[in-house]
Parts: sequence; structure tokens; C-alpha cells
Amino acid sequence: MVSSSLLFPSYAKVVDEIIALDSDDTAGLKSAYEKKRKDFSLRAEVAAIEQAVAQAVQSGGDVPAALAKLETVLAKTGGSGAAAQKLYLIKAQVTFSQSEGKDVKTAVELLEKAVAADPKSDMGRQLTGVVKQLREQLSGEGEGSK
Repeated sequence: MVSSSLLFPSYAKVVDEIIALDSDDTAGLKSAYEKKRKDFSLRAEVAAIEQAVAQAVQSGGDVPAALAKLETVLAKTGGSGAAAQKLYLIKAQVTFSQSEGKDVKTAVELLEKAVAADPKSDMGRQLTGVVKQLREQLSGEGEGSK
């Protein structure tokens, strides 16, 4: 099957036709291509959220509004998969940044959710190490480091 990045939006009409021709999903094409379309759309939303959050943080904009949009897209992911992982990571970074490095505990909890969203991914494996280091740091500093 062709990569989603090549299929959408260049071949959207072809995908629509494939889905229509396998309307009862006998060949499994309808469900496969609908999933690819949904995944592609979700990746586009995550990229837009990432840009909106970065812009809000950098320009002193409405960070809570950007995070509310993030939460809306995060809800669509069901809390799992690569898109959810990326969104939890963004939220952890913003939480840490907005607290001026003081809310490490919440940031770590969000990083743990990012790991849980897709633990076998490259990012999940990398974040596992980061979380371990931060947990060690937190336990060394005691509870007063929130």
C-alpha cells in the first residue's frame, strides 16, 4: 500500500473511488484506506496544533487557548498512538516552560502518558530514558520540587 504522505491529498479522489468500490469492505480496502485517511488528517491537525502552541508560547499569545485546542485533538486520539504521544510531549514541554521549570512533576506525568501512548516507538523508547532520569532527579530533590 502507498504511504499516506503520497496518497493525501494528491490521490484523494482515487482513494474515494477505492473506498466506494469496496463499500462492503470485502477486500479490506475500505477500512484500510479510511484508517489511512483518518491518520493523515490527525497528523495534519497535530502539526497545526504544534505550530499554534509554539507561536502562542513564543509571542506571549493565548497559551491556554492553544492548549485547549490541543486537548480537543488529543481526545480524538483516544490517548494512544503516535499523534497522542506527540501531543502529550508538546503539553509536557509547555507545562515545564510556562512554570519556568518549577512544575517538573506534572511535566514528568505528561511524559509518562506520552510513553504509554506508543511505548514501542522510537520516541517512546527515548522518552522512557528521559522519564527515568527526571524521576531520579525528583526523588533526589524530594517533594518540594514541584
